[in-house]
Amino acid sequence: MSELTTIDTKKDGNKNLVKKLVHVMRQVKYIQKRGRNTHFGYTYATEADVAEKVREALADQNVIMLPSVIGYSYREITTAKGRTEFICTVDMEFTFYDGDSGESLTIKMSGDGQDSGDKAIFKAITGCTKYAQMKSFMIPTGDDPEDDNGGRDDEKHSVATKSSLKQKPQSKADAATEAQLKKLYAMSRELGIDKETMTATMQELYGKSSSKELTKKEASGLIEYLSDPTNVFEGKEVAVEDVPDLDEGQTSLF
Repeated sequence: MSELTTIDTKKDGNKNLVKKLVHVMRQVKYIQKRGRNTHFGYTYATEADVAEKVREALADQNVIMLPSVIGYSYREITTAKGRTEFICTVDMEFTFYDGDSGESLTIKMSGDGQDSGDKAIFKAITGCTKYAQMKSFMIPTGDDPEDDNGGRDDEKHSVATKSSLKQKPQSKADAATEAQLKKLYAMSRELGIDKETMTATMQELYGKSSSKELTKKEASGLIEYLSDPTNVFEGKEVAVEDVPDLDEGQTSLF
């Protein structure tokens, strides 16, 4: 996760530099989502796409952005499947230098990266840099405005959209099975995921606020997500057979 924390002007004024950065903000109006998560079928803006757009706009203004890692830390975690992985948290500074006036402006960001080998710090730096650029220039990530279909196939896109939120409820034949719901509940208990986190995850991925609204396909995708060893969860193991049966008329356990 990356977050804009402070802005520090190292020189009085910075009028010319700020004007140039505002020009960059006007020039980089959006980033088309070219990356695709095949796991859930949603698209996202890649680090390369963000860097390309921002770099070109900054270069046009004779402004460079120099990164610097000012601190980092590691912590070891165990995934749901017992694998040992490492999460690296980096604290970084990004300084914009005006090649014409010599003015500078610095922002600070933090980011996390997870890996089973030695790449956690590089993932953290990459993510931190991406969001430093996006947050500095308030860049939205959307689809190509010239694409009449919004650059996506709504029937295959599993992330919540206005159209998907307005879809009619699925038929009973399409609804997640009781076995799937019990499996999801057992996994959430095993991984230590509370109801609020599960609800937020379903809302983000599928636009659903309750497991009873999931389709069989969505429930299957959520089970696969919870089984992903790259995700970090900790909790008490609960066997599926220990999960209580649904009461009559009850459609979900969370």
